[in-house]
Order: sequence, then structure tokens, then C-alpha cells
Amino acid sequence: MNGRDGDAATEDEEQRVGALRVAPSTEPTDTRWIRIGADLAHARRAVHRACHTPPEQALIITAPGYGRYGRERHRLALDVLCAMHQVAEKHHVLPATVGNWLHAEGATTTEVSPQDIADRFTAAYIGPFSDEMAYTHQRMAELGWNSALAPAGIPDSYLDVHAIKRDWCTDRVRRVESGTCGRIEVFHRGQPH
Repeated sequence: MNGRDGDAATEDEEQRVGALRVAPSTEPTDTRWIRIGADLAHARRAVHRACHTPPEQALIITAPGYGRYGRERHRLALDVLCAMHQVAEKHHVLPATVGNWLHAEGATTTEVSPQDIADRFTAAYIGPFSDEMAYTHQRMAELGWNSALAPAGIPDSYLDVHAIKRDWCTDRVRRVESGTCGRIEVFHRGQPH
């Protein structure tokens, strides 16, 4: 359990994706929903207006739409959530994708700075693909495998593409759900902290 209200997940969260449920730290049951984006100053003002307290003295109770990081991180920080929006906008992905990547890289249980998120996401992000096999075929083409096999008279069927996909997607890259049907995001493996 992450210390947040278990019933929060049932509160019509599909309509709340991208919103935050915030409360003053002195009264954590007095919650309000707000929307934020990449602008930290704007987000801080929104928290202040909603909670009638400085943003440093507010709690983020629920954060639907921020992937597994938003669901499983014990304490959510406003600057990190705004950084997630910045990264999402820059790379044309959803904040949930950034959150799923952060979780996969271990940031749910470690501290990560907003600048580290931006730098490491940019370094790790490969791009969107329909599935792992689409990534594998594109990577093989980038490495020149397809153009090397044909002139050498080696049939494509000699390659175990499924084994290549399995190895690459286990050791070198990771797939992250994008939140869009028929699309995954692929990243180089590494640690965001």
C-alpha cells in the first residue's frame, strides 16, 4: 500500500486523468482536484488556490494519468510531475508514458530530480513502435543486417528474429506502455537516478 486512500482509485478517475487531488498537509481529507501542466509556477499557484496553503505544505493525494509512478510513488512532488509534463510535451508522449518509464527504471522508490528526468528520458527514448517486433525489424535495418543478408544470398528465414527480439528486449531496451492502443514506447535500459 502506498499510504494513499484506497478508494481514491474508484473516483471516476478516467475523467480525472492528468488531474491531481491535493489537500493541505494539516487536513489531508479536505481534498480538491486541480489540473497542472509543465509550468511549475502555474502549478504552485493552482495548489495554493485549491488548498489555501503554501504548495510546500500541501499533499498530492492522487495523480491519475501519471502511469505507475503516479500510482505507486509514496510521496509525489509537484516539481517532478511538472517535469513529467515537460518531457511528455517535448517527446509527444503522454505523462503516463513518462511515469511508466520512471517506474520501470526504479524511480518509484528512489529520489529523482526534475532535471534528471528530462536528461535521462531524452537519452533513453528511442521512439514509438506498434510492437517489439516492429522495433526489432527497424533496428536490424539500422544496423544494416537486411542489406547485408540479401547480397550474400542468405535467406531472411535463417535468422531467428524472435530470438533477436527476445534478447534485445530483455537486455538492451525496454518497452513501456504508451496509453494508446497499438503503440508502445521503446527505451534504452538504464537508471534515472
